Amino acid sequence: MTATGCAFAGHGLHATEQFRCLSAAYDPITPARLGQTGVRKGRRCLEVGAGGGSVAQWLARRSGSVPATDLDPRHVPAEPGLTVRRHDVVRELLPEGGFDLVHARFVPAHLPEREEVLCKPVLSLKPGGWSQIDEFDRTCAPVLVDVDPVPVTQPWRAGSPAVRLLAHRTHLLRDGLVEAGMTDQDLHRLRALPADPVLRVASCVRYSVHGRRP
Repeated sequence: MTATGCAFAGHGLHATEQFRCLSAAYDPITPARLGQTGVRKGRRCLEVGAGGGSVAQWLARRSGSVPATDLDPRHVPAEPGLTVRRHDVVRELLPEGGFDLVHARFVPAHLPEREEVLCKPVLSLKPGGWSQIDEFDRTCAPVLVDVDPVPVTQPWRAGSPAVRLLAHRTHLLRDGLVEAGMTDQDLHRLRALPADPVLRVASCVRYSVHGRRP
């Protein structure tokens, strides 16, 4: 978060590339966890903070019908069975109706009201329904049982999607980095690092948290 809002908000000049990098870096992990909740045809699933829409599309293909919400839903591609609506998860309640699964990836960390937001998926679940929250270093799943936080770390090498995402975010943070003392020449060299074959970076710890409504 910054004084003027989220630095990595899903709008603006660099949003499309940010969503592409996020999808390439983390889609290989997220669906495997979602599959453990029993996603299949006829299951009612809800995607919160759909972003670029890749996870919502995956859910729609496997369950048949998925509503997806986002504050700025224009980046979510069309998909049979996928319904997209504009929604402010901070100020508005989530759709009701007894969902089998409610999923959100990298949503709470953007929000000062994250604890209140984390409670909302529980209210949309039917008894026995699953909430999956994918987040960096966040293990809170309030009012849920069978909480199962699985930490994931990855080696990031030259050319990997996650390293390209980090370099891309220097565009979003450019003004603040320059104000802190970096030059545009410094940033240009930083953005070239993902192509350096000697680069080795350890990822942040990311948690994928399951919790079931009793």
